[in-house]
Amino acid sequence: GFYRTSLSAAVRYEDYPGIGRLATPKLGFVWSPNADVDFKLSWGRSFKSPTLYQRLNPVTVYLFPGNLYGERPGAPAGQTIL
Repeated sequence: GFYRTSLSAAVRYEDYPGIGRLATPKLGFVWSPNADVDFKLSWGRSFKSPTLYQRLNPVTVYLFPGNLYGERPGAPAGQTIL
């Protein structure tokens, strides 16, 4: 039942300025019961670094008066909605 087995492992380490350090692993396994059939299994994690637009786009937050969307019973006077 074992013609060939293979196990592989890898780690990729990245250091992004302003974002931080990150290690992403990857594992692989191959089992061959005979010369004609291979069963392959792999697992890995990925990371996508943010684009320049995502890094440099300012976060915008609006504060609205609470009564803009109607009065709610039991809400304090002068409430705001973020």
